[in-house]
Amino acid sequence: MLATLLLAMMVRRFNFKLLPGHPIKPEPLITLKPRYGVKMEVGWREI
Repeated sequence: MLATLLLAMMVRRFNFKLLPGHPIKPEPLITLKPRYGVKMEVGWREI
């Protein structure tokens, strides 16, 4: 539950933008996860 609250706070305060050209392919395990990770730019959200 703490991770969910932390993620909600981060989404409100920051902008997340995927880096162009980075492949996003699912890796099927017990749950789906991105095979190569998810590379993003993170910046402050303007109010």
